[in-house]
Amino acid sequence: MLFSFSVITPTVSFSGDSEWILDTDTSYHVFPGGDWFSSFEKLAGYSVVIGDNCSCNMEGISTVFIKMFDEILQELKKVRYVPQLKKKFVLVGALEALGLEISSRDHILKMLRGSMVVMKGVQRNLYYLKGITVTG
Repeated sequence: MLFSFSVITPTVSFSGDSEWILDTDTSYHVFPGGDWFSSFEKLAGYSVVIGDNCSCNMEGISTVFIKMFDEILQELKKVRYVPQLKKKFVLVGALEALGLEISSRDHILKMLRGSMVVMKGVQRNLYYLKGITVTG
């Protein structure tokens, strides 16, 4: 089965292993590292097409926990495991579908539930999530 989404990854001057890019253009939360999954459903025969029309294997779906800027754990469900990718992506539209309001001001992207900031990203040519992936 073939899934298609666009992943456009410009060269950035600062990037850490635990950073997630907040993306409005991908179809799913996408993750290249299998060691941070809290649950894992193995898939076979699935692939994704990324922005440069390259096909990559999607090897599973899982849940990932991220410790946010305020030390609260947030759960990302249905994260696609695509080991060939070099970046991790959070789909902002999926967060909106869960009822979060998205607000952008002064290079800060906020995902809100009511007046509470649930997730926050900072802009450095792209928006990067302020949080750390929880292992195990």
